[in-house]
Amino acid sequence: MTATQQPEQPTSSEKSNVECEEKKLLDVLSLDNLTLPVYQRPYKWEEKNVNELFTDLNSVIEKSNQNKEDYKYRYRLGSVILFKTNNPKTNNPEYEIVDGQQRLTTLMLIIGCLNQLGCEIYNNQEQEKRIDLNKIEKFVEDSFKKGEVNQKHLSENYKLIESKIKSESKGYPEKLIKFLKKNITFVQFIVTGDKAIAFQLFDSQNSRGKELYPHDLLKAYHLRQIRLESYNKNYANSFVEEELDLEKFYAERWDELSSNDELSLSEFFNGYLFKLTRWLRGESANLVFKKEHIDYFKGIAPNATYRFAQREFKASPIFQIGIPCVAGSDFFDMVFYYHRELKAIITAFEKGADKNNPPIKEIVEIFKKYQYYGPFSYTRNLFFATMLLYFDRFSQINDRAIETIFAWSVYPRIYNDSLHFSAIDKYARQNDSLIKLISTSVDHNKVLDNLFEYKEKINDQNDPNVGEYTVKGLKNNIIKILKVKGEKNGQ
Repeated sequence: MTATQQPEQPTSSEKSNVECEEKKLLDVLSLDNLTLPVYQRPYKWEEKNVNELFTDLNSVIEKSNQNKEDYKYRYRLGSVILFKTNNPKTNNPEYEIVDGQQRLTTLMLIIGCLNQLGCEIYNNQEQEKRIDLNKIEKFVEDSFKKGEVNQKHLSENYKLIESKIKSESKGYPEKLIKFLKKNITFVQFIVTGDKAIAFQLFDSQNSRGKELYPHDLLKAYHLRQIRLESYNKNYANSFVEEELDLEKFYAERWDELSSNDELSLSEFFNGYLFKLTRWLRGESANLVFKKEHIDYFKGIAPNATYRFAQREFKASPIFQIGIPCVAGSDFFDMVFYYHRELKAIITAFEKGADKNNPPIKEIVEIFKKYQYYGPFSYTRNLFFATMLLYFDRFSQINDRAIETIFAWSVYPRIYNDSLHFSAIDKYARQNDSLIKLISTSVDHNKVLDNLFEYKEKINDQNDPNVGEYTVKGLKNNIIKILKVKGEKNGQ
């Protein structure tokens, strides 16, 4: 591509086309430049998935062996959705795997393992397309480079596949490779033009593979927006390459957080960002974050001309929970920022146990003590969600803020023997909730002035003759903490 040539612009107005045809595995693997795009999630098939695949394969192989017309016993392994595009560097066609990564990668592992075990993958008498072992090896190597999650599952599944093949009777490898080449089929979709159509197709298919989480769909959407940013700004070709590197950076960082043991992206969206966004709108958050909710986080189109959009463009990259950010790189920066801040808030709070301030120390201890106590989990979630919102609004959290948020968060727990999330949900979004107060206040002192009011609402009558890990025992401990604070300050 010369300096004056521009790559084809992937806009939604571009003419699109969808080809659909049933294809053998061999045909799919024979496509030139079959690639894993940066928006794809990691390879996550586990032992259960591999075992199910082999169970199905062996069942159909057995049936085909009992009938000379073995072509009748095809195993259609769902759909494969590919987006055909041109490589901006080579101008050669590439086929991005939108759906089918888990299954195709596992089948390639099986073929590679059969080859390593000495099985004849093809012979000179075959007239049909051959399996390109070099292409398969490169594909698996590229997948292996995509991070620790891929490396873990690729390594574990290869060992499992090897053991399963070795455990079968003599002649099984030859039967398996013959079946893979002749009997496995896919419904292959090839989309050109608008990539959004490929994702719409994905949503409509009932794939055998692992379903994409809503945050994975958001990842794909905003990576596409990054690509569009470079075209809308008329970047030179060198900048287009920088944008591709930016996509890779955000995709890899996203995948790292998706598998974060302390706070995964699934937990972060479902437990905090989605709930707060709904509560700030006065909407119920008593539901699981699903793909039909991703419009909440699609953000503002980079080319929007609305006045509110222009204001957000000027504010970027300063974010605020509940306010849409600019789509593309700003979205990733926003998610990474709030994920980091929430983890920091939780970590800093837990370190409060070392403070000399008795109430803060007691509050920290009660969260640690009851962290695995089911009825307290909703209270804990509300507490940290509100802490994040307070920090987002006022850029600081002091001891009095912790006490205020704690007193407000535990109130539903005090007065409900059987606390369901529906009660927490209703409490959080009512007009006089602390969440609404925080979101509308311009001075943090206005929020903190409510500490005494929240404490006054809590009944000081407790029953000492109850078990510690009961609802009443939990109430007693909460009341004791707030009473200690009242006595110390003469409140």
